[in-house]
Amino acid sequence: MHADDLADSPGGFSAGVDGSAIKTTFDLKDLGNGDAVALADKAYVPLLQQSLITILDLKAGTVSSRIDLSKYNDPSDSDGSADIGAAVYDSTKKVAYFVLGRIDFATFDAAGHLPCTTTKALVVAIDATTDKVIDLNGAADGQAAELSLTSPSSVSLAADGSLVVLADGCYSGATLKNSGVEVVDTTTGLSQVVYASISGDFLGKLILTGASSALFDTFDSSFTSHWYQLDLTAGKLGNELTGVPDAVSFDGTNLLGVDSTGAVVSYDPATGKSTAVSKTTWAGKYTSTGSTALVK
Repeated sequence: MHADDLADSPGGFSAGVDGSAIKTTFDLKDLGNGDAVALADKAYVPLLQQSLITILDLKAGTVSSRIDLSKYNDPSDSDGSADIGAAVYDSTKKVAYFVLGRIDFATFDAAGHLPCTTTKALVVAIDATTDKVIDLNGAADGQAAELSLTSPSSVSLAADGSLVVLADGCYSGATLKNSGVEVVDTTTGLSQVVYASISGDFLGKLILTGASSALFDTFDSSFTSHWYQLDLTAGKLGNELTGVPDAVSFDGTNLLGVDSTGAVVSYDPATGKSTAVSKTTWAGKYTSTGSTALVK
């Protein structure tokens, strides 16, 4: 199982080597050959608006099969999908967790606001050795864990095995609600909101930096990015960080990203200072960075 191989594109999935060329292309419309896949060669690819997870055999370069999560579609949802929007893999338990937003894309208004409903987002756990849904919520009905916040956009695995979910929220009139961060206990399936956003800003990214600490990125109405320290235990934001580069990744201590000149820098959240890693500057048609990733 490769956590970095989780994607949500329904069109195709490509795997390359050394960034030089595409080695294998998978057609995610393929229903699969039904062959079993060794755990070390397996990748799950959730299909956002189809309630399906495609299983890839990375060694063979083929589609193995699909996991159907359509039983989690809400009857009132007119787009007919459970909206698998985020995923994370626990290599210790050999379990993949998928967050199902269960939002109705047809209800967004002209401003891009999602109206609040009574439908709850869910977390579903898949046993990566069997590709079967496993019970995540203990004695409660069903197998999925129910979330309190609305429209989850990302999920992270904490050191204790719990899940930290970032949710964008929904609107009741002009008021943003059910936006923030909640933690799911994967033993009991119970969740707790540890930070409720009241600013109305869009929640962009959350990076876990410790057992109870995170870095938190938000965007205001003018799409300006703001980074903060977030205390998950106290549920409070710290002072705003300054000088954070774009498209950051976390190396366990510092943030790695790209500054306005195109240089790759290492940013220390404790001091707010950046150190140059590469002096590479923009060339040709490229003017900004969308994302970065650390490759082992």
